[in-house]
Amino acid sequence: MNEDDVTAPDRLRWWLSLLETTEADELDCEAVFDLLENAVEAVNAGEDIAQLFPAVALHLHHCPSCQDLFDTLVALAGSPTA
Repeated sequence: MNEDDVTAPDRLRWWLSLLETTEADELDCEAVFDLLENAVEAVNAGEDIAQLFPAVALHLHHCPSCQDLFDTLVALAGSPTA
């Protein structure tokens, strides 16, 4: 979805979901980066990262940059040429 296509109510819903799910002790981007390889392997094996790596899944929900990186790594790891 293009950022220009996102409506004000959609952005408000996203911000509210962040507030609802924020926890006192969350991983930062660097800590998540260190765990991404394991999370990518789990997803490509059909596992649910929300169960295996709940802190990583929460960070990905909150951080569009890390989510984009994760999605790219999952796609690359799952490609036949990887």
